[in-house]
Amino acid sequence: KRFVDHKLDNIFSSYDQLAEESQRSQFNALKYEIEKIRMTSQIQGYVITEFTDINWESNGLLDMWRNFKVYSIDLPFIQQQNIIIPRPVKYNYWSGEEVEIDIYISHYRDKVLSDLKLEWKLDENISGALKISELKNADVNKIESLTFSLPEVNESEKVRIDFTLMDNEGDTIAKNYSELFVFEKRFTQTQDITVVDPNKNLEQLSKELENNYRL
Repeated sequence: KRFVDHKLDNIFSSYDQLAEESQRSQFNALKYEIEKIRMTSQIQGYVITEFTDINWESNGLLDMWRNFKVYSIDLPFIQQQNIIIPRPVKYNYWSGEEVEIDIYISHYRDKVLSDLKLEWKLDENISGALKISELKNADVNKIESLTFSLPEVNESEKVRIDFTLMDNEGDTIAKNYSELFVFEKRFTQTQDITVVDPNKNLEQLSKELENNYRL
């Protein structure tokens, strides 16, 4: 009843969809927090609260009945000894705009890692790879920044860039992803406007328009 009373049915097709989107939002926050912790080498551990949901507390890794949540397949990306940490300079872009993503790798595996390749992919036409000579153990390694141009879109959408770190034998060491929002370009229209102002009350307006102020 409250689902309808609060007009949530105008946004979500069902209560189940509301629950799933809530879980995805929860994971986005958890992912950001863990990645931020793993970027800080002075912090050597953390505790996730909590293991399961309980009544009104819905921040568990599992639901109240110990079922997996919708993000269970992505959780291992940020819960292992080596993780890729993509940090976009910003998360909202115009269609076709250039993206810049700073890349960090938190390496706590016993094995020395060298001669690595970090593959990234947005779609079939936008992908690439970065070579990494070596990773310092028990530390956060800053990799070179990634830059590329987003595709042209006719309507706003969310895009996902997948990252895969591989050793020199082609074995996967770590995976992660970053999501960005791409908006269609604003339509700009120019038109001459004639204003009759015998008392010159609009001089300030004229100056602001000349300075490209948007009113």
